[in-house]
Amino acid sequence: MSRAAALVLFWSSICLVGQQADTPGFSFGSGASRVPMVADELDVAKVRPYDQVLMTKFNKVWFAFRERYALTEDGLFIPSQSGADPSPDTPESQVAFLHHLSREPVKVTYRHSVKCEDCRGTGRKFVYEGLSATELTHVVCGGTGLVDALIVCKLSYSGTPPPRLPSANQRAYAAALKLAEGDNALAALEVADRLASGKGVTRHLASASEWYLKALMRGEPKAAGRLATMYERGEVGFELNKPFALALAMLGREMGGGDASLDQLARNSSSLEILKGHWYGQTLLGARRAGRLNESLLKPKALDAAIMRRFDEILVAARRDDKLATFDVGMIQLCGLGAGGVDAPAAFGWFTKAAKAGNPLAYFALGSHFEAGVAVRKSRPAAFALYRVSLSLGQEFPAAQAAKGLEPYCSDPAIGARLDELLAKVRDGSIVASDISGLVGLPDVDVPVGVASTPTPVADPGPARGPAGKPLGPIVQSGSGMIFTSDGHFFTNHHVVENCTYVTVRANGSSIERRAILVAADPARDLAILRIVEWRSGEIPYPTPSLLRSAAEESQLGMRVFTIGFPMPDLLNSTPKYAGGDLNSTQGGSGEKSHFMQVSCPIQPGNSGGPLVLEDGRVAGVICATLAMRSQNANFAIRIEYLRQLAEKYGVFIPSASARVVDPVRSIQSHCVQVLCRK
Repeated sequence: MSRAAALVLFWSSICLVGQQADTPGFSFGSGASRVPMVADELDVAKVRPYDQVLMTKFNKVWFAFRERYALTEDGLFIPSQSGADPSPDTPESQVAFLHHLSREPVKVTYRHSVKCEDCRGTGRKFVYEGLSATELTHVVCGGTGLVDALIVCKLSYSGTPPPRLPSANQRAYAAALKLAEGDNALAALEVADRLASGKGVTRHLASASEWYLKALMRGEPKAAGRLATMYERGEVGFELNKPFALALAMLGREMGGGDASLDQLARNSSSLEILKGHWYGQTLLGARRAGRLNESLLKPKALDAAIMRRFDEILVAARRDDKLATFDVGMIQLCGLGAGGVDAPAAFGWFTKAAKAGNPLAYFALGSHFEAGVAVRKSRPAAFALYRVSLSLGQEFPAAQAAKGLEPYCSDPAIGARLDELLAKVRDGSIVASDISGLVGLPDVDVPVGVASTPTPVADPGPARGPAGKPLGPIVQSGSGMIFTSDGHFFTNHHVVENCTYVTVRANGSSIERRAILVAADPARDLAILRIVEWRSGEIPYPTPSLLRSAAEESQLGMRVFTIGFPMPDLLNSTPKYAGGDLNSTQGGSGEKSHFMQVSCPIQPGNSGGPLVLEDGRVAGVICATLAMRSQNANFAIRIEYLRQLAEKYGVFIPSASARVVDPVRSIQSHCVQVLCRK
């Protein structure tokens, strides 16, 4: 007998042979005031097909279990979302059900008719007048002798469950592996993804990286982005190496993978890391264009060795003032590839020489030294000026983003005048080393121009009060939110402010409560926009955080994310709390819940309405703690595009993207508010 036939025979020994109704609905007797609750137990191992009483009970609890639990692609049952469709009734789900019960008992609830105790199951009541009695229909049970009851049944399985069938993930991995062993790039990528995440196979990062390399060499650009993420995070077995991660992202973009991965890495990297990554990336791109790219070059140490094999050739060209070779020598010194290790002052000298020869990337290299304070005194205006020179010479990446990040700090007219002088000398070829070193004297500021250096003082109004100066009622619940406009608009969850008489907030780390008014609400998606009364632009010493246009399109699985909120204030006090994790899914629900994204950040009551933020400081969603409380280890956020739709509908203007965020956590924290619901 085949294994499949044996499984069907096994399940038929405990399952109802007939057709089950879709819903176990029952009508109430007329006049019924409440539904009685009855406790029950069922050991599924003792159910037999010929026992119709147990089979009827089993049929109902099996359906009730599938309504409450969802079968994952790994073949495990987890609590399902409210309103979700029942889990499928398949051989795989049946065996998984038995394994689930064998580990721990489960309680399920269903409706069933039981004997009416009031009429003792007769459906009749007697009215006595003297010695005579009149028989009447019992109103409570409608004359049936039965009433609806809520059965709370404890399910268990005392037997030995059969071997598990391959889960959906295991079947998908086996199918992908078979294709990948041929020459299928997409299948190789899927195999690598499953090895990296442990879906359908034991998690093994070393094997995953090998398959990513195979997929990359077969022309799949997404594999470059996946490898870049491993090096960016320093995953187990991988050294933390942001420059090499940037190089791989550049390679992926060249192969048609788009800019998303590279842009995110660049936003979260220092200018020196970007400089090194760009240089390594150009080396990989050159090898690819020359047909010399192979798997060995796609590892950091092997790439370093390949560069150093050409060092003598590069040095000879550099001594002839070749602008590319002089830059390469500077990078070798900066990265410490030579026998003498890192020599930043020597690298700065080589970059100066390359800049005088007209190499646009050399100006970016010099700017990154000034921004980081390496080999020279730290100076943001000097870095900004050199980035602008690099950009004017055609070095769009990475100079444009670097210049934009420093622009708010560099609006002094003296900087603009010096930049004009520098550009004129670059164009006529008269620039000298002193022109570059002299930039260090340009004026600098501590905070972006146009933003107050300290929060605008707000007078303490005393206890929060409502109209006519009456004290507000008690706090009945609290949540989190984030200010996203200069007019004091902030977002939160609708359930946080629903049914509140007044809403107050504590903003910018202050204990002072300030009134807020509701501007827009979307109960279906649990979103609300409010405005802080008498908010003044400039109260927060950081630029307004940027909101993604679309989290579904601009975020990727595995991205690092964080949230800042005010969870459990009674237990943890009312200071903001940070929680980090990964983006598990950009579409965490189904049907009406498809606007959610799933994350691994720990979420607790009080986090509701807080921002979900990418590592680079851009806001991707709004935390929804109510779903987190319904599902174990499954935390959710509402995608930011739905907040944008709500803001547009009610005329709330969302500012365009701000400059590169230097300190994302501190910037987000300064815009977070604790939302208090008062009666």
